Amino acid sequence: MRKKNRGFTFVEVMVVFFVFSVIMAAIYAVLNVGKQSWYMGITQEDVQQEARTAMEMMVRELRESRDSGVVVAAGNSRITFEMPSGTDANGDLVWDYQVQYFLGGANGDHLMRTFTDLNAGTTLANKVIAKEVNSVQFTRFPTSVVTDDPDGVPNSGDEVIENLVAIEVTLQTQKDVLQGRTMTNTLTSRAILRNE
Repeated sequence: MRKKNRGFTFVEVMVVFFVFSVIMAAIYAVLNVGKQSWYMGITQEDVQQEARTAMEMMVRELRESRDSGVVVAAGNSRITFEMPSGTDANGDLVWDYQVQYFLGGANGDHLMRTFTDLNAGTTLANKVIAKEVNSVQFTRFPTSVVTDDPDGVPNSGDEVIENLVAIEVTLQTQKDVLQGRTMTNTLTSRAILRNE
């Protein structure tokens, strides 16, 4: 007796459906992990780039300042310093500008920069230079520099400039990302004050 094949049984269809569902769930899980990794990478890159830009600006401006014009506030989270506006007729620097960096904003997580004209007594700019900043620390310490030395190691005959002041800046950013994960990035740089 010959059996006529009329199609698939209900059990066969359910097995195929189950196997297909497992495969689709696995593909979705892999794609979702990839998407989350991509998002975290992009977010980390954005936060790091903004922090690097802010750090470069602070260090560049601090290098132009002078020791007598730098004030690190109690708690080391605020710094105020003078910047030259140019030179006078004798070639001496004219210290007309004041810059201040501190944490501010609605949640206190923005790195702020205030730029003031000391002669006019007016604030020329007050802007956010970095967001998602968890902390900023300014540390002042004495240092010395070896000049005319290609290897960076003091040898006899090298000129050593002592009694310089350096400011170490530590900037920590923190951003909440997917599913309660927190991404933290810390940058540290030193600026040796170049002017007297």
